[in-house]
Amino acid sequence: MVARCKSLLKPGIFHLPSHGTYVLHPGICPEYRNAHGCFWALVNRDKQRVGMTLLRVDAGVDTGPVLLQSSYRFDELRESHTVMQYRVVLENLDGIADKLKAAWHGRLDPCP
Repeated sequence: MVARCKSLLKPGIFHLPSHGTYVLHPGICPEYRNAHGCFWALVNRDKQRVGMTLLRVDAGVDTGPVLLQSSYRFDELRESHTVMQYRVVLENLDGIADKLKAAWHGRLDPCP
């Protein structure tokens, strides 16, 4: 299951799928794990962390195993942080799909 929501899921929900629940987080965790991660990375001039994180949901808040962290060539003068949050996912759909397929096949390979 892929959760695309801004609310925390209860364990009774995220434990239901047999292969786990995954979230596409708008920011590079753990540094930017709130709902506006791209915005805060820009505010802090931390351009290397304007991106997204794919992680498996656990009982903590964005503390599960990270499967992918990605960015893209954003234009901070022409794109709002909201556009960046959506585009970073769209620009990395192949990598996201590869990681989710691997997890479904039992090959959960977290990033260090």
